[in-house]
Amino acid sequence: MKKSNGFTLVELLVVIAIIGILVGLLLPAVQAAREAARRMQCTNNLKQMALAAHNRHDTLRRLPAGYYDWLPGGTVAASPEKQNPDWCWAVMLMPYLEQSNVYKALGVDQTKLQVIIVACGGAFTGSDPVSAFPAQYQDFVRVTSTEIPVFLCPSGSSEVSSLKTFSDPSPQMYRRDAGIGKSNYVACIGVTPNGGALSNDAGGAFIYKDEKGLRNITDGTSNTILIGERAVKIATNDEVTWLGTPKSEGNGAHGKRVMGSAQYPINPLPTDTQSTVFSFSSLHTGGANFAFADGSVHFISATIEFKWHATEKSVWGAFQKLAHREDGYPTEGF
Repeated sequence: MKKSNGFTLVELLVVIAIIGILVGLLLPAVQAAREAARRMQCTNNLKQMALAAHNRHDTLRRLPAGYYDWLPGGTVAASPEKQNPDWCWAVMLMPYLEQSNVYKALGVDQTKLQVIIVACGGAFTGSDPVSAFPAQYQDFVRVTSTEIPVFLCPSGSSEVSSLKTFSDPSPQMYRRDAGIGKSNYVACIGVTPNGGALSNDAGGAFIYKDEKGLRNITDGTSNTILIGERAVKIATNDEVTWLGTPKSEGNGAHGKRVMGSAQYPINPLPTDTQSTVFSFSSLHTGGANFAFADGSVHFISATIEFKWHATEKSVWGAFQKLAHREDGYPTEGF
C-alpha cells in the first residue's frame, strides 16, 4: 500500500488551531505597541506646545491668555453676555510652533476674529468652495479647515467629532463641513467654581483675557499644568477648536471650546455631557497626557486624587492642586 506524504485532516486542524492561538496572543501585543506609539506622539505634541509657550514667554515675557475678548477700541466686555469671539492661546503659540504661515493666513495681526466670522457667515454654507468667500478672507477659510498635526492626538483625532459651526445667531454663523480648527488639546484655566464660569481667573496658567507670566506660577512650574487633552466622542456642539471662542446668542464666549477645568475628574463618563465639555479626557487607557509649566509632559492617571465639590483649596485633591498656579499647596509625586 502506497504511503501518503500529505497532512491528515486532524493535523491540519491542529496547525490551524495553533496559528489561531498565536494570532490571538500576538494581536493584543501589536495593538498595545501601536497605542504606545500614538501616546508617544501625543506626548511629543504637548512637549512642542509647552516649549512654544516658553519661547513666547522668552520673547514677550508673558504667556498668552487662554482666550481673548477684544471689542472695538480695545475695551473688554462689561459682562459675559457682551463678549465677542476672539483668538485663543493655540493661535498665539502658532508662530512658535512652526505654523507662522497659518498665523499669517488667519490675519491675526490685522483683523479681529469677530469681524472675520461676521464677514464669512450669513449666506455662506459649510459646503461652499473657498473661492465663494470674500477674497481677503479666503486664506482664513482654507486654513481653518486644514488639520494641523501638532493639535491632534493620534489616539483621538479619528474618533473625536470636529466643530462644524462657529458662533451664532445664524446671521453671523461661520460654517465648514470639513471642520473648523479641529483639536484635541485645551489649556488649563484652573479650578472653576462652576462648570460655566470660564470667564474669570480660576487660578490656571491660562485665563480669560489676561496674560500671566511664569513669575505668577508661585506653586512652581513643575507642579502646575499648562495644557491637557480632551477627547469628546459624543457630538455635543461643544467640540474643541484651536481657532478661538464662539459665542451663542445671549451668552458669553464659549471658553470651554479652548479651555479645560479641574473642577471635574479626568475621563468623566461620556454620557455626562456637563462634565465632558469642561474636563480633561483622552482615549488613552487609564488617564491623559498633560504639559506642565516647566516644559515637561506627564501621563496622569484617571484615579489621581480628586475631591468632588471641594471649595476650600486645603481639601482639594492632587489633580485640582496641579491645575492651580498659586493655591499654596505644591503637589509632588503624582
